Amino acid sequence: LDSLAADSQNDAALQSELASAYEKVGELQGNSSRPNLGDFTGATESLLKANRMRQNLPKNVENLTLLAENHRILADIRYEQNDTETAHQDTLEAIRIYRDLVSQNPGSKELQMAYTKTLTDLAQFYLFTWKLDKSIEISHQIRAEIPKLDTENKETQEIIVTNYTDLGYAFSWNEKQKEAEEEMAKAVELSESLARKYPHDVKSQRVVWRTYMQTSAIYETIKDDLSLEYAQKALEAAIQA
Repeated sequence: LDSLAADSQNDAALQSELASAYEKVGELQGNSSRPNLGDFTGATESLLKANRMRQNLPKNVENLTLLAENHRILADIRYEQNDTETAHQDTLEAIRIYRDLVSQNPGSKELQMAYTKTLTDLAQFYLFTWKLDKSIEISHQIRAEIPKLDTENKETQEIIVTNYTDLGYAFSWNEKQKEAEEEMAKAVELSESLARKYPHDVKSQRVVWRTYMQTSAIYETIKDDLSLEYAQKALEAAIQA
């Protein structure tokens, strides 16, 4: 790939193909959301090579979408390496690109879905780095975007569950226990519906497991019996997955 890249500077079509190839290699090297080789440094290098190519390609919808996705995956990999600041910048750049694309293509459900998913990544980034007010703020933004999606779609329902769960967890740590319990109750109800509909879908099962784990956490030391009940449900979901 490196050899081809050196000889293809003036060939946009080949540069686009090479960028896609580098991205596939990068995901195999270290995309933590899929089976990978655990080579996060190599994955970052491959994705950055693709990123630089995409920066110089025509600014059409297809290439900009792939560029935004490149930034989103880079953010995940960098977070795994504890490079939280750069991961944050990559996520913000992905959101900026998707927001512009959605604005220019308001009828595209695919772009709306990608934008909402990346906002979900940002809300979780703030949650995991204990910036709870920011996580709550982005979670409310996500809730405003959800009606623009097909709410019968499985992926949309996973986003809704994640949104309820993230908001509930952030509320709990922000001393808003009543609101936390209300959000988690909605998350549990919808996640259990997902589990019944898609019993063999690993992604849905993972959403269910996470909901039970976070619900267990918000009741810990407050209602320990409920905390234990949801922790046991989380274990059952993990075994099922």
